[in-house]
Amino acid sequence: MIPDPPQGGFSLSRQSVSLIRVKVKALTFLSMSALQKLNVIDIKRLRNR
Repeated sequence: MIPDPPQGGFSLSRQSVSLIRVKVKALTFLSMSALQKLNVIDIKRLRNR
């Protein structure tokens, strides 16, 4: 028999899930901006050639 967790447990799990989602969004945004910067640098190098 597994006792049902209290409502607080559910709210905590929801908060952690939302935090994880926010972190994932931030990481994807940072990676996309970094890729864009790298692409710009590559384009400048190609133009300089």
